[in-house]
Amino acid sequence: MAERVYPLIENYELSEDKVLSILRNIKVPLGGENLEVFLIDLLLTQCQATLIDFLKEYQRNE
Repeated sequence: MAERVYPLIENYELSEDKVLSILRNIKVPLGGENLEVFLIDLLLTQCQATLIDFLKEYQRNE
């Protein structure tokens, strides 16, 4: 995830839509890789919002 998000931070292109898109495209293997779930489905909505706020704060301080 960091490899996908950091370029957005560096180029000041970070947005909620882009972060959520990244989360929608990262698969997480579960159960000995018998099942794959997208990362966005594992994060509560509040956790997603907190992540986006954290990334925006990091970009401001970078």
